[in-house]
Amino acid sequence: MSLDKAIDDIFKPIADFFETIIFFNVPLHFAGEAGDVTVNLPLIVVWLAAAGLFFTVYLNFLNIRFFKHAFDCLTNKYHEPNAKGQISNFDSLAACLSATIGLGNIAGVAVAVTIGGPGAAFWMGVMGILGMGSKFAEVMLGVKYRHFPTKDDPTDVAGGPMYFLKAGFEKKGMRPLGIFLAGMFALCCIGGAIGGGNMFQANQVYGQILYATGGESSFLYEKGWLFGVVLAVLAGAVTLGGVKTIAKVAAKLTPSMALLYIAAGLVVLAVNYQNIPAALGSIFEGAWSIDAGWGGFIGAMIAGFKRALFANEAGIGTAAIIQSSAKTDYPVRQGLVGGAGAIP
Repeated sequence: MSLDKAIDDIFKPIADFFETIIFFNVPLHFAGEAGDVTVNLPLIVVWLAAAGLFFTVYLNFLNIRFFKHAFDCLTNKYHEPNAKGQISNFDSLAACLSATIGLGNIAGVAVAVTIGGPGAAFWMGVMGILGMGSKFAEVMLGVKYRHFPTKDDPTDVAGGPMYFLKAGFEKKGMRPLGIFLAGMFALCCIGGAIGGGNMFQANQVYGQILYATGGESSFLYEKGWLFGVVLAVLAGAVTLGGVKTIAKVAAKLTPSMALLYIAAGLVVLAVNYQNIPAALGSIFEGAWSIDAGWGGFIGAMIAGFKRALFANEAGIGTAAIIQSSAKTDYPVRQGLVGGAGAIP
């Protein structure tokens, strides 16, 4: 047995166990002309989508009304040279996008369309807009309730849901509940960072390089552990430098990565320009059509929501951790910058 297979055999039961809990599904049964259809509804998707809808409506569509203002904050129009924090608004957003761009944005769209049909692409966009509200709320709270461990050093910053959950519930007279939820988030965030924050990306990079170097005839075949060690060393060289080093590297790499994705997308569109009108028609028709029954309609919506949430991390809380280090004294400004990171 190869080392890669041995590692998979160890972690697979653990991953399957947590999957049944975190991604608990409620089966929905629909009767149609072609027979009964069952659609599995993940409760976590309902919860995150409901949160995005709530914040968007409660804040009077702030994510849309202040869209331009968000980019003004991002481009240092409101520069705050004496503000507390470690990194600029742009660097903090770049650090977040470095973990989300590519994480489901490319292959994820194909998966969503394969599962839910062309209409799933429309619902991905809808969830992206709603996700802007969730990201605004979590990033704004992260900056508002961030912690300064060293009182005399305004650049020593720590923030995220583990801080604002505790502080928020304490203000409501529910300090024990706040401490419990903060600790629970911190523990779950560690597990999520190992799985969705590291393993997924490392596996995708390994798969691409393995394919490009010959597949089964490649030197790296069944040596994923070796590739992982090299990748860990390179990532460690950046992360051990602290949030400033991470942000500086991300600020240089993320824009180039985004431009590369956009350029590649435009090339694909240019090559297939004659199919664009039909494709757009299929997307909008599939998004609202119930020709395949309510099961098909709900299935397309769920597929789109799932992939959008996986791609932009809206409502998960991780964006608030890095963006709490932004150099600003105005939580709402950074909240708007963070919300821009969920744009579909």
